[in-house]
Amino acid sequence: MSAPPPPMSAPPPAMNADDLATWRAVITAVRGQRPALASVLEHAAVLELKPTRVVLGYEANSFLSGQATEPPARELLARVLHAHFGGPAELVFETITRGSAGPSLAQVETAERKARVEAAKRAVADHPLVAAAIELLGAELKDVRLAPDFAEG
Repeated sequence: MSAPPPPMSAPPPAMNADDLATWRAVITAVRGQRPALASVLEHAAVLELKPTRVVLGYEANSFLSGQATEPPARELLARVLHAHFGGPAELVFETITRGSAGPSLAQVETAERKARVEAAKRAVADHPLVAAAIELLGAELKDVRLAPDFAEG
């Protein structure tokens, strides 16, 4: 008899909706002061997000980790967290391995954009007028093009 296959590890949990909204608000506040730092922080895995403690994860030796952990960046983030939560929050950076933590805000927003674009394309393809044109003309829908800024809003 062969041994059973090893159990598959569960995918890392995504941030819950409240944490996602909180982290987006923090990133927006940082973006108002240092847009480049906000872009760096969007790529962090948020491992813990509480009013008293925030833990962010980056891969070892990551360029982004180096940018996020520089003293001026840490100080700005600490000030934004203090303003957001109404008190000081311990700020911790941890080293993670790829795929060991939930998705970053950048990954979440990319997936949301992709879903919006796909839903819009599906809505066009399934529209009764498009279906009628295909039927009447014997046509084929090859591509649906959306305005370049559609996915952003």
